[in-house]
Amino acid sequence: MKRDTLDLGRFLDRVKDWVKRAQRQLAALGFRGGQPRELRRRLQQLTTEEKAILRRYVSGKTRTQELDPTDGAVASLARDRILFTVTQVRPVSNQWAYTIQPWVWSYLTARPELLSN
Repeated sequence: MKRDTLDLGRFLDRVKDWVKRAQRQLAALGFRGGQPRELRRRLQQLTTEEKAILRRYVSGKTRTQELDPTDGAVASLARDRILFTVTQVRPVSNQWAYTIQPWVWSYLTARPELLSN
């Protein structure tokens, strides 16, 4: 019984270490929870084209839209982690499904003035 307890404890320690390491790696890649300050600042500096794209999400009350990935504004929003692609499978059309980050949706819904021209 004592040996089983030690093995389980050792296993749980390894899992805990693995989770901490994974969290650090994700944070290093920019996958942070909440509203990163630099991305909030980015939402205050949107171009007219980017505002138009994001306005369609908010006014249409939708979180996913099909957009052209070769559009500069779409590419810029995706690069800055404001939008992300839902799938890696190449669609038949030149449109890709892009989803707005949940915190961005909440932030812009609460601050619609950021999307006005």
